[in-house]
Order: sequence, then structure tokens, then C-alpha cells
Amino acid sequence: MSLFLIVNRVPEHYTGSADVAASWNAWFDQLGDSLVDRGNPVFERVSLGASGTVLGGYTLVAAETLDRAVELAKSCPALTGGGGVEVGTLTILNHTAPVAAPGIALATTVNADRGRVFEILSTSEGQRGFWTADCDVTESSARFGFRHSISDVTVRVETEPDRLVRMHTLSSPPGSWLENTTWEWELRDPREGAGTEVIFRHYGFAPDYPVDHLGHRAHTWAQVLDRLAAYARSGEAQPLFSD
Repeated sequence: MSLFLIVNRVPEHYTGSADVAASWNAWFDQLGDSLVDRGNPVFERVSLGASGTVLGGYTLVAAETLDRAVELAKSCPALTGGGGVEVGTLTILNHTAPVAAPGIALATTVNADRGRVFEILSTSEGQRGFWTADCDVTESSARFGFRHSISDVTVRVETEPDRLVRMHTLSSPPGSWLENTTWEWELRDPREGAGTEVIFRHYGFAPDYPVDHLGHRAHTWAQVLDRLAAYARSGEAQPLFSD
């Protein structure tokens, strides 16, 4: 199995919309186990030379062959939007350096539908039910307080209804492990049975972030996920951090 980079190009005046976002999310779902990294879009760019399209973003997939990666790329939404894609085998030349910065990835299945889990993750009442009792959450921002902390954590909130809740730290106590990082909750239908599969990621740590510290942070987030699942199942608030 090899890694392949799918770079998409879009028309110069390409704009996003709810329908466009839905088409990309549908493509990511279609990629299934081949999807390694959803990647990120590019909104500011400079093009050198003549071209009818501009850089749109990238996605990383795993496949047995380049031909198979090309097949996966043929349904990329950029192609239906008047753009194009380039597919290439990603060759790792520097094996002494990590491919990506340190991060945490966890998953669990919650006994509730995606709408309910999204509601829990994107509201004050919901976050108070499983993470910290001292918080306020809006559509675009949130504040989290923790006992014995000298100041609150404030974050920018981004959401895709019933699919994703992402939070990026804006301010935090000096030396906080949340400082300058991003965490997100991706919601998927489980491969088998009912409920919601929650994929949790926390990233943005410095490349030299100690691995033992990262392990302790992962343990804390695993406890938070357990509380989320219990709260969704019972409806009884049981935040990991309470007053």
C-alpha cells in the first residue's frame, strides 16, 4: 500500500456553498478506508504562468497502485466544478523526520444519532454534560473554565451540521497543553449497527512535543470520550471536570 497525493485545482472565481461542502463530504465518505487525510483547502494563492485554474487544496489517500489512486480521484468534486486534479505517488525521502506533527486520534461509537451527538458537542448544555461544567458555547466561539486554572480557555468554533465540530485555541493559561492547538470531533455512520462513530483528533502540537506528555493528553481525551458516550446514552450530566 502506497501513499498518493491528490491535488485539486479550481476555477479562479470558485466559491463555496452548502452544496459544495456536501459534495466534498460525500466524496470523503466514498473514499472510505482509502482516505488517509482529508487535507485542507487553499484560499489565498499566487499562480505563476498561464493557467485557467488555481490551486484548490489537497487530499492524501492510500492505494495499491497509481491507477487505483486515479480511480479514486475521478469522483473528486473539483472535476465537476470546472477544475482538475493531479495525482502522484508520495515518496518519503527524509525518513529521519516525521511526515506530520505529533497529534492524537481516538474513536468511539456513541449510542445516539448524529444529530443528537452534534447538538451535544456544539452547545453549552451539551459540553457541560461531559467535559467541563464551566463553559459557554456559541456557533462561532466558546469559553472553557477548569478548576484551579488561572484563566479560561477561549476557542474559535467551526461546524458542519451533523458532521463536524472543530475548536481552535485563541487564548489559554501560560503553558497550557491546549495552547495554539486544534481539536475536532468528526461524526460518521458506524460500519455496523446503529449510533454514531465519533472520530476525535487533537493536533497542532510542536514537532518536539514530548511523546510521554502526548500519551497523558491522549489518556485525558479518552476519558472525555467515555463521558460523552455515557452522557449521550443516559442524558445525565457527568462532566470530567466539575465545579
